[in-house]
Order: sequence, then C-alpha cells, then structure tokens
Amino acid sequence: MPNIGSAWQAELREDVVNATLVAILQHKGAGPETRTSAAALRGWRSMQAAARAMDALRA
Repeated sequence: MPNIGSAWQAELREDVVNATLVAILQHKGAGPETRTSAAALRGWRSMQAAARAMDALRA
C-alpha cells in the first residue's frame, strides 16, 4: 500500500476499504457481524460528509 501523508487521508482510506469489504460480503450473502456493519456505516457517512465538504468548496 502506498504511504499516505496526513492523518485524515489515512482515515478516509480506511473508511473506503472497510465500506468496500462490507459491501462485498453483503453482496455474497455473508453479512458481517453487527459491529463491523456499524463501522462500515460510520465510514460511509464519513465519506459522504467529505464529499459534501468538497462540493461546498467548489461552489
């Protein structure tokens, strides 16, 4: 994996990876445990908030 410079970038990457893995498990019908799903949902919400912040900067 490439080296990520700042803490928020590393956190965002972790959120993306977690949400992707949970989506793959759910697609295969092997839903993850509740704590894992909750973490993925938090990651998804974090990504949505980051996207909204970027949209606001561009407006």
